[in-house]
Amino acid sequence: MATPFGVGLIEELRSKLAAAGIGRHERLHHDLWHTIYFAEAAATIQRRVDPKHRPYGDVGGYYPKVPIEAAIVLPRWELYLAGKLDRATLLGQLVAEAALIDARRRH
Repeated sequence: MATPFGVGLIEELRSKLAAAGIGRHERLHHDLWHTIYFAEAAATIQRRVDPKHRPYGDVGGYYPKVPIEAAIVLPRWELYLAGKLDRATLLGQLVAEAALIDARRRH
């Protein structure tokens, strides 16, 4: 969805995944952007409410349910939030990793 600020990161990721052949109805597609939601929610609570907040992805058991996607997203999301990855690089890395996993799953 476009906003006055442009296309949101999640929507841009979803478009790039689809362009890479990872369809919107595939689990990998869904779990990647969904993991970003969990990571961003935790980071926001830690920054603005409680620095000791434990991410629901950990305590609620979400990340263990999506270990591949969590391994792709979490370290890169931390770098992105720290300003060590720009948006284009983040998205490029996420899509490249997803494409590798998708190719392995198909063969």
